Amino acid sequence: GTQETTKEDSAKETTQETEKEEEQLSQAFDQVKEADVVIVGAGGAGLAAAIAAADEGAESVIIVEKLAKTGGSLNFTSGSMSGAETIIQELDGIEDTKESYIEDILSNGAQLGDRELIEIYVDEDVDAIQWLWDHGLSEYTFSEQNGLKSVFAPEHQLYSVQRTYKPKAMDPTKYKSAVHEILDKEAAKYDNISIDYYTEVTELLGNDKGQVLTAVGYNSDTKETVCYNAKKGIVMATGGYSGNPKMMGEYA
Repeated sequence: GTQETTKEDSAKETTQETEKEEEQLSQAFDQVKEADVVIVGAGGAGLAAAIAAADEGAESVIIVEKLAKTGGSLNFTSGSMSGAETIIQELDGIEDTKESYIEDILSNGAQLGDRELIEIYVDEDVDAIQWLWDHGLSEYTFSEQNGLKSVFAPEHQLYSVQRTYKPKAMDPTKYKSAVHEILDKEAAKYDNISIDYYTEVTELLGNDKGQVLTAVGYNSDTKETVCYNAKKGIVMATGGYSGNPKMMGEYA
């Protein structure tokens, strides 16, 4: 009986501590929001992560975006993509191998690339292009060469095989790339995915268990601070090192 009482007391204390922490948070911020998964950044990575999280069972997903629109760098690129052993090459009758693609990437990067990471990218790339194809890419118009959707891309050192794909956005007034358009439309189909615009995450907070499940954001439109609590995890999708001039200067 004493042991059970101790457990009950311990559970009550834990609940009281949690309630106290939640009360302190609500007092410190203008708004407190909760979701299974919180994603920082609504670019290609953030939108893809949100869809994947929802597909894997997340009941609620909040994407926090500092701009007034999704897409990130996809707003500044035509969205051409490459891949070996893809559905597009198969339909074009082009034979290619992942190993050839890996060697071409290493060659284009003066052999400075990380082979292990490149192998992972090349392998996952096939599924990514297949997913896009199955979710509408097959209906898009491509920039073709000799009637083929698989082309050589002159904007960089040519690959040894035609493995670049250049689909055009259906609504060029709103989108620069087909990929952005597809991800936007797909994410909009999920009732459990929401996007908070005009909100820049300024801080990540850890709890006493060493977990980082809280993000603090500032909404430049409402001038409010928002606390985002994630039950399962936070995904940082705020862009690569290309957004860091100092690091670019160091490596470029």
